[in-house]
Amino acid sequence: MAGKENKVLWISQEEAMEIGAGDLNWVMNNVIRANKMLGRGETIEIPLFHMMWQEGKHAGKRIGLHACILNSDEENVHVAGVKEIPSNPTNPRKLGKPRSNGLVELFDEETGYPLAVVDDTLVSGIRTGCGSGLGAKCFAREDSEVMGLVGSGVIAGYCMQATLMFMKHIKKIKVYDIRRENAEKFCERWKHLGYEFSVVDSAEEAIRDSDIVHTVTTVDVGEEYVEPAWLKKGSFHSFVSQYDYKEECHLLPNVKFGMDWLDRLNDRDSCTLANMVLDGKMAKPTYPLVTQVSDVLLGNKPGRTNPDDIYLFATIGIVITDVLNCYEVYKGCLEKGLGTEVYQWKEPHNM
Repeated sequence: MAGKENKVLWISQEEAMEIGAGDLNWVMNNVIRANKMLGRGETIEIPLFHMMWQEGKHAGKRIGLHACILNSDEENVHVAGVKEIPSNPTNPRKLGKPRSNGLVELFDEETGYPLAVVDDTLVSGIRTGCGSGLGAKCFAREDSEVMGLVGSGVIAGYCMQATLMFMKHIKKIKVYDIRRENAEKFCERWKHLGYEFSVVDSAEEAIRDSDIVHTVTTVDVGEEYVEPAWLKKGSFHSFVSQYDYKEECHLLPNVKFGMDWLDRLNDRDSCTLANMVLDGKMAKPTYPLVTQVSDVLLGNKPGRTNPDDIYLFATIGIVITDVLNCYEVYKGCLEKGLGTEVYQWKEPHNM
């Protein structure tokens, strides 16, 4: 039996946090590294797959499945990962627990055997915010002063923090939530940052006259509500919740697009932009109408080139960012002796 067993390291959220998973700067560094791997052609990622408990309810109860390979000689990272992230938007209100919970399984390049199962709940949320922050870094005006948030949940906080890492002229942050008390709690929680926080009465008020906007809501396909007239000249809009902006917004003459992964344009219901392309309502955009974040980070293409352009940023989330973060957590746990080893088998049956 010796040498034939296979053990898998189970890593809890608390153990992941000991390595750095709760530190936005730590996660952001890995998100940038993963994006650069994508730009250098060192990753393989399959399209995100969603299963809905109720057909057509993309913002309701669902289970998301992602998978990728990181194969980077430059970073000395050779690992595969699979992420599962079930979600129910009523969990925070009913249970006082997260809307989503994530697990990432890491697999060895040589054997294909599992190395670890890592809690990805915290990383998944933070890396979502980091994606929007990187979008702002690449496509927002450097002199942006006003940020608007539509939605005031945990992810909105991560988007705000990540954006503030790069945008150094922000003075005012407007917050709207359909539950006003949530927006008020958000502003109270973050007022120590020293910005001028204000609760506003509508999504329109949060978006109009804002230089940077993050929409973090639970809208579904067909529930788009943002009107073209709300978009300020030269503004940047990250639609984390995917279906906020009406089709007409995408057709404005001065609109350009940023994306974390251009392949999302082939994915039905990944965002309104993708659906418009697949439905033939607009031609599939190419550079310079659309730019991938990794190309800007690597210096292959510029980000914003015209101060008057409106940028719509599709940040659907790329699993390479989860997997690299969880791989770094795994390596840190090995160094510190953290995690719990469990048997996949002690001796493989019928070998």
